[in-house]
Amino acid sequence: MEQTHILIFRLNQQAFAFSIDSVFQIIDMVAILPLPKTEPLIEGVINLHGRIVPIINLHRLLYDTPCPFELHTPILLVKIENQMTGLIVDEVLNVNSILANQIAKPADFLPTGIQSIPILKGLTTVAKETVILLELDHLLDVDQAKALSQMIAIYRNFYKQTETVVGNE
Repeated sequence: MEQTHILIFRLNQQAFAFSIDSVFQIIDMVAILPLPKTEPLIEGVINLHGRIVPIINLHRLLYDTPCPFELHTPILLVKIENQMTGLIVDEVLNVNSILANQIAKPADFLPTGIQSIPILKGLTTVAKETVILLELDHLLDVDQAKALSQMIAIYRNFYKQTETVVGNE
């Protein structure tokens, strides 16, 4: 039977997870450059070794509330639709292996008439705790993904112009 390796993290006392294959790195909170007139769930961007990385607040995305940040609040650097993106979470719990038959599919527990919710891959239990499995490629809806792409393009253009100006001085 096929095993899946998942990264388990916590938001609002609830355990969530997604495939470890999508995770590049886990970093502690760093200075985030807030950008005006962006989706509220987008905290801003960071410059990670010359790469512009948008940072998404998962509290705002999943619960519609902001979360307070601390010095060691984790940021999960993941790949969403071919874009490195940072996800702010409360804490990282661990990495686990689960078997395919340990995942309850959405159709098994969603109310009648609702076959699926794109972001929801399923549910599993790890150490007697229910874990919500997320599908990263469906984390953002179409409008949110478009807004994120536009924001990144604008910031990259600004960053390149700033490098050119600073480099010519």
